Amino acid sequence: MNLPKLFESQKVLRDHIAESCKDIDELVEERILALYVEVGELANETRCFKYWSQKPPSNKKKILEEYVDGLHFVIELGLDFGHEDCEYWGEDPSPQKIVDHFLELYRRIEAISLFVKLEKAVELPSYEHLLTGFINLGKGLGFTWDQIEQAYLEKNEINHKRQESGY
Repeated sequence: MNLPKLFESQKVLRDHIAESCKDIDELVEERILALYVEVGELANETRCFKYWSQKPPSNKKKILEEYVDGLHFVIELGLDFGHEDCEYWGEDPSPQKIVDHFLELYRRIEAISLFVKLEKAVELPSYEHLLTGFINLGKGLGFTWDQIEQAYLEKNEINHKRQESGY
């Protein structure tokens, strides 16, 4: 995955959105909430927590679409904190169960939220911890770097079109 390319694509989209949203730089908490929501939507599509249901997970395409919706907000937060030059740390000694990946990711989002609330800043290692957890979730869901990057770029293009149509 070419992280600098994804950050640049997100920056262009952010600038496009800023044309109609003048306070875009002051909406960090809204983006954190959006990330929580997107991760929840992703978990819902995987159905990994629905032990009471026999219905299978959504198809891989739908799950990947939901995953990259969340990735947009993870990258957007990196832009908020000035961490465009961040690095993926590699795989964590992550749990094997997908539900555990989600729970760990929620803990990492909460840590970022607390830093924002208390310090109004997020240091690079804290952001990289979030990014690494999110990427590892994607890998845990069975996606490759190439699949994630391609789906991200496709959704980024859709988001530009939505902005042009007054979405």
